[in-house]
Amino acid sequence: MILRKPYAFLIKKFKIIHLILSLLMIYVAYKINSILNFIYDYINNIANVNIASSYINFILFLAVVFIIIISLILYILMRYKKKPKLLYLFTIITYIIIFITLFFVMLTFQSMEKDIIDPKTIRLVRDVIKLILYPEYIFIIVMIVRTLGFDIKKFDFKSDIEEMNIDISDNEEVELSVGINFDKVKTKGRRQIRELKYYVLENKIFVFTILGLLGIGIIIYLILNINVVNKIYKENEFFNTSYFTMNITNSYVTNKNDTGENVSIEDKSYIIIKFDVKCLYNDGINYKLDPNRFLLEVAGKTYTPTLKYYESFKAIGNGYKNQNLSYDEYNTYIFVYNIENDYLKENKYIRYEEGFEYVNKEYIANTKKIKIIPQNIDNSSLEGTYNINDTIDLSNSILDGSFKISSYEINKKFVYEYQYCIGDKCEVLENTIISSYDGQLLKLTVENTNDRFNNYDFSNNFIKVKYKIGEDEYTSSLNNKTPSSSTTTMYFNVDNKIVEADSIWLEITIRNKLYKYILK
Repeated sequence: MILRKPYAFLIKKFKIIHLILSLLMIYVAYKINSILNFIYDYINNIANVNIASSYINFILFLAVVFIIIISLILYILMRYKKKPKLLYLFTIITYIIIFITLFFVMLTFQSMEKDIIDPKTIRLVRDVIKLILYPEYIFIIVMIVRTLGFDIKKFDFKSDIEEMNIDISDNEEVELSVGINFDKVKTKGRRQIRELKYYVLENKIFVFTILGLLGIGIIIYLILNINVVNKIYKENEFFNTSYFTMNITNSYVTNKNDTGENVSIEDKSYIIIKFDVKCLYNDGINYKLDPNRFLLEVAGKTYTPTLKYYESFKAIGNGYKNQNLSYDEYNTYIFVYNIENDYLKENKYIRYEEGFEYVNKEYIANTKKIKIIPQNIDNSSLEGTYNINDTIDLSNSILDGSFKISSYEINKKFVYEYQYCIGDKCEVLENTIISSYDGQLLKLTVENTNDRFNNYDFSNNFIKVKYKIGEDEYTSSLNNKTPSSSTTTMYFNVDNKIVEADSIWLEITIRNKLYKYILK
């Protein structure tokens, strides 16, 4: 293929080419400035998010591509004529970075039209846009100067053009080989690497100083961005808001209530967070949490706590319902969220939206973000087998404290004592518990140090009685007869044939933890 060298044409049209380049750069800078203004409006909550993606269109990307192509052509020309070429090399690199940045900003804007974007993310986008916008102004000024015919160093760019010496070789025909001479490419590449190596060695102090400063700047920026500006907290990591200090201690995913019944609806599951909170101030004001500020963020969607399911998860903790918060001690509560099962494998964050702060003439959202890793508490596993007088440590379950059985009895009736008080006068009375006509009474003498469930609630929610006669295993029908005032005993109406059992044991199931307690 025969082509004509373009160098003569490029030299003659040098100013016009720089004029076109300047106009393209001005257009790109104008559009990026519009994007920046839109981001400021979004931060100040006055932007129309429905048109976010319209700020980055095909023409903008095309303009950036043309700038890169024209700069590449000028770089080749200046290199061929042995003229300074770094300006065009920097232009190529800068606008490639701008192209990549605009692509990711476009994706962010498209997400913005569908979902709420984390305020810290949008502020990061704003800062990146600033970083790519300001260098553009420098390139625009330099290109306009070259369009007018002045060189910044010599103030006489006209003579610089004349020194390029248009000759016959710049316009001669050349044969273009479509194939690639790989040996020539390798040889040229090795020579370039050697020249670069020699340059670095000759200027190593300068090069290493620049690289060191650049590296330190990048490290400091990353550290501040990750640990300060856009810090993401973890579970069991305390964080402060304007009025509270808080800590998400645990998170869970479940479809079942405390008694093991399935309470999920419409292919959804419950995400439960358990947290400690106390006030920062003791000024007589009743401080309370706003549940709507605690957003669960999953796959770009956000969920607010569902207060109506608290009764199903009392074993996990007390649901927060507008209670006053203490100054001198932490209070422990739970929030419950109902999310689609399709999102269970996605990363999950709790986003505490505290409001807006007025900083540097703009309103900035003050947000705390905590990554949670909920554990599934539906599938129980055997934690251990215990005998009479063994103590079960409940702290590895969703409860706290311990549980111990010191003795058991089976009979038709039991007499127990209780204290009855009127005013300051108390007396000890007796009461009798009688089994059903076709059943027996099982009495357990226990030590239950769990502070959330008394003996009646503990036995009602977590205990099953099983027994074995020969090779046959049975689960007893169970009627809880434990008095609400009882602190050391539990009573159950069980099957009559339990007296014939070869072995008797309890299965204590606390969500995903199963404890087997052998009585006989």
